[in-house]
Amino acid sequence: MHTSDTSDLGLSEAELQAMAHAHLDRNALPQTFRQMETPAQQQPSVQDRPKTLFSELKPSKPRAFSGTKNYNIIENWISLVNSYFVLTNAQPPYVYHYLNTLFISEAAIWFRYHYPDTAASTVTWEQVRENVRNFFTPPNKDRRLQDQWFQLHQVTSVSDYISHFCSLAMQLPTQSDSMMVHKFIRGLKSKTRMELELKDPQSLNEAFRLADRFDSIVYQQKFNNSFKEYPTKTTSITQYEDGEPMQLDAFHIMRHKAHVKTLKHLQPLSVEERTRLQHLGACFKCRQLGHMARQCPNTSGQAKSKLGNSQHQ
Repeated sequence: MHTSDTSDLGLSEAELQAMAHAHLDRNALPQTFRQMETPAQQQPSVQDRPKTLFSELKPSKPRAFSGTKNYNIIENWISLVNSYFVLTNAQPPYVYHYLNTLFISEAAIWFRYHYPDTAASTVTWEQVRENVRNFFTPPNKDRRLQDQWFQLHQVTSVSDYISHFCSLAMQLPTQSDSMMVHKFIRGLKSKTRMELELKDPQSLNEAFRLADRFDSIVYQQKFNNSFKEYPTKTTSITQYEDGEPMQLDAFHIMRHKAHVKTLKHLQPLSVEERTRLQHLGACFKCRQLGHMARQCPNTSGQAKSKLGNSQHQ
């Protein structure tokens, strides 16, 4: 063995001499070389490889799709199914049979009509996904979103307005920060809008924070004021020595006083009124039915005497 041939193997002269003295056969030399391989060249078998997180991951089954024609619901459902197929690496015909369990109601009728079970071996998720978008997405989706964006304004609290604002903004083309801030402020209620125009926020997050803070303070103040206890008016009720209140007597006294006061303001009868009362058989003094003027119990003198008698009983 020449030195030039063995130098490439990384063996020193001392190692070559030890091998020669040991009279190694030709079968032992390859074994020695295998022991000198670098760790990077030694690859473990498939069975010896450690199990990773994704090999043991069991993704949750996406919820069923009923055919709701709502853009947000459709896109959220498609995103879930996308991730499920990526993690499970499902291939035809299993894609068809799995999708057959996800469609219900109107969507199940649509799926079985367009994809019969005889075509299970050729159905792919990419094909079904695009057809779901084309069929179930509402027409004029972009126009409807723009109309909702144009009419957007605060109705209840600022937090609800922010939630609706962000939901629409994420479905529309990207706009500049200044345009988003201007749109948000213009949709606020008058007091909150004036407060933010004075603060002049430079970012959307700052506008959210200022508006929510102002709305919380104003709402909390109104909420606290609505629960204030105001003093109520109480009437003094005369009581006897045994402590029982004279509620009914007091009510009758007030009623008689009011009626006597009304009688004092009655105008003298005209000829027409006298004739009408005479025809009805009504009293000429109090204008009420059931008695004549000489029997009227509501004259000032009688009312006073009656009140006096009720107080002495």
